[in-house]
Amino acid sequence: MNRWLLGLLGVAVLVGLFFLLRPGSDEPAPTGTPTPDVTATLTDVDPEPTAPEPTSTPSLDAVEIEVEEGRVEGPGRITVARGDRVAIEVEADASDHVHVHGYDLLFDTSPGEKVLIRFRADIPGIFEIELEEAGLLLTQLEVTA
Repeated sequence: MNRWLLGLLGVAVLVGLFFLLRPGSDEPAPTGTPTPDVTATLTDVDPEPTAPEPTSTPSLDAVEIEVEEGRVEGPGRITVARGDRVAIEVEADASDHVHVHGYDLLFDTSPGEKVLIRFRADIPGIFEIELEEAGLLLTQLEVTA
C-alpha cells in the first residue's frame, strides 16, 4: 500500500512540475508599434536577468529607448533569435514599471535615470515591452525560433 501512495505522490509532483516549468506564453499578440519601420537586432550581451541598474553612460550592446512626455524614441521592434541575450536601456521621465510581457519581468523607472534590462530570450514569439502604469508601448520583442 505504501508503494502505491509513493507512486501516486511521485506522479502528482511530476505533473505539478510540468505545469510550473513548461515554456510558453499566454500573452496575446500585441497591436500597434510606437515607431514604425524600425528594427534592431541584438547579439550576445548578458546571460541572465539582473536587477535594474541606473547607468551614467549607455551600454554599447543595449538597445536604447527614451520616453519623454508620453513620446517613445527607440526601435518599434527588437528581433533576436531564441537563446540570445537581450539588453535594453530605458530612460523615462516618470516613475513607472517597465514590464516585459511573456517573461513577466518588471523593472522600476525613475525620472532621469536609465534602467538596464538584461535577460535571455528563451521563449519564441512576439512580446510587448511597456510602461505598465501608463499603458505605453515601448517596443515589441520578437524572438525567432
